[in-house]
Amino acid sequence: MSGSYLNRTPAAELRTAMLAAGPACQLADAALFTGPDVFETENETAQRRRQRKAKKICATCPAMAECLAYALAICPTEGVWAGRSATAIRAMARQMATGPDSEQEVA
Repeated sequence: MSGSYLNRTPAAELRTAMLAAGPACQLADAALFTGPDVFETENETAQRRRQRKAKKICATCPAMAECLAYALAICPTEGVWAGRSATAIRAMARQMATGPDSEQEVA
């Protein structure tokens, strides 16, 4: 049953669907969702504050479902996707790959 819960749609199609749904992040400062560039530092407090702002924008986004599907397909290492951190997205993808319940039924 491993992997049976994952969306099999190609990531490019999921990205197209997300963009077609009109994501709220297109109108916001991209740095809210991605963080500073590689030459800038961001302490934990600033990161949490930035991500909270991004997640508030995500909460009103008409493309949240499409964004989540795309993020689960690409398993990002950075940023905020569908109101979740990249770490949370990767954890969801791992859980979905193994199924909702890894315990075996006892007969």
